[in-house]
Amino acid sequence: MRRLVPKQALLSLYRFQHVYLPIIYGLLSLKVRVSDVTDFLFYRTNGPLRVNWPPHVLWRAVGVKCVWLGWRVALPMLLWGLSGAACFGFFMATEVVTGYWLAYNFQVSHITEGVTWPNGDVAAAAAADGGVPSKAAKKTAASASGQKVAAGAEQAGVLADSWAENQVRTSLDYAHDSGLWTYLCGALNYQVEHHLFPGVSQYHYPALAPMVKATCAEFGLPYLYKPDFPAAFAAHVRFLRSMGQAGKAVHMD
Repeated sequence: MRRLVPKQALLSLYRFQHVYLPIIYGLLSLKVRVSDVTDFLFYRTNGPLRVNWPPHVLWRAVGVKCVWLGWRVALPMLLWGLSGAACFGFFMATEVVTGYWLAYNFQVSHITEGVTWPNGDVAAAAAADGGVPSKAAKKTAASASGQKVAAGAEQAGVLADSWAENQVRTSLDYAHDSGLWTYLCGALNYQVEHHLFPGVSQYHYPALAPMVKATCAEFGLPYLYKPDFPAAFAAHVRFLRSMGQAGKAVHMD
């Protein structure tokens, strides 16, 4: 449905992804409701992770889903006397609003202008060069932003950046001076800090941000920042548009 990195095949449909994607983002919540069940039943995964489910987990999962349906559907119908159609309408409205809120908050922080897309495909690039990760192979494996694999890296698939550098290069912050936006997005506007310090309370992010920004400047790392959410969202839409109209089609396994 969308093209995010140059290594993806360029299809004609993607030319309009900056138009249709912000519209269908509202379906994210419903998609999660469905994939939550299908991943569990058919793939035995929790998101992208394979999970060895403990005994009787199926019945516990069914029980939790029944409680959720009772809270979201049965309880409103009983307490407010809603018809099935009215309850369905309210349910869909809340799901679409939730989908937009989730999708917009997630997308502007990572799918945007200026971020790096490391891929670590040194092995794949080297395969076309006789199995040796040559300089040309390493350049091919570099990220879309021009980041190069570190000199002397011999192990195929190793990224040039450290873990912390990767968090900085792949995230964008916005609206640090807005208490309203910080509240509405649960402090996810401090996305760099969120990734660097996942175990630290979001209440400390405003104090951490200046230190992170100064450290990035000290080590020559970019600190991607937009003044407000509209500017961050506009950068996301521009990125979708540029990825949909530029690039060369290549095969992806």
